Amino acid sequence: MKIALNEKVKTIAKNFNISSSAVYNYKKNLRQFNSLKPPKVLPQGRPRKITHEMERVCVKDIIDIVESR
Repeated sequence: MKIALNEKVKTIAKNFNISSSAVYNYKKNLRQFNSLKPPKVLPQGRPRKITHEMERVCVKDIIDIVESR
């Protein structure tokens, strides 16, 4: 990877047809997270009242009702 090899930012941007600010962002992410993309953000806000299991049960009930018609 050219970013890891300390090649000039303008050269990388020109070779990959991206902006130099994108290259700087990629370099920053490599330093902080050892990846070009940062990790996913944890869910925030109020917890859900309906769990995934509840959703599956509701969908199963709806499918059963539709099939019985």
